[in-house]
Amino acid sequence: MNKKFITIVALIALAAISRFLPFAPNFSPMGAIALFAGAFIANRYLSIGLPLIAIFISDFFVGCYGAGMIPVYACIALFGVIGMFVTNKNNPISVLGSSLLGSLVFFLITNCVFLYTADNTFYPTNLSGLLQSYYKGLPFFKNALQGDLLFTTVLFGSYYLLSVNVPFLKEEKAS
Repeated sequence: MNKKFITIVALIALAAISRFLPFAPNFSPMGAIALFAGAFIANRYLSIGLPLIAIFISDFFVGCYGAGMIPVYACIALFGVIGMFVTNKNNPISVLGSSLLGSLVFFLITNCVFLYTADNTFYPTNLSGLLQSYYKGLPFFKNALQGDLLFTTVLFGSYYLLSVNVPFLKEEKAS
């Protein structure tokens, strides 16, 4: 393993540990971690797998919701795929725009899928129910968006500051 990869994994681990802090519901580093991994890890399997492993392990401690987590894991993987397309990792507009896209995709997919699970006792399974689900989910979306933007800023910003000062981080992507 090279030093750049170890640095990236260390940043991911530090961000994942912050999941244990008492944040508001849905305020989490996981989307930002996946976006960051997708942007900086060249191996596509690792760039998707590492964030999924981090969320899976942390779910044992913060609570796992069974099969209902499958759409969440899928959306975290989508965050990673979005990260693969961040072409200018030093451009705040490109990075934060990608974070906004990931947050929106996560919100739309997970709320839609929830409508058709056994856990849904709140909304009818029709367009009206979907719109109600989105409306009632807005406070959680706000928290998720704030968490994604904060942790994206911290991860990409930290890596940028390190790369300016640490010569071996100036290479393109970690393996």
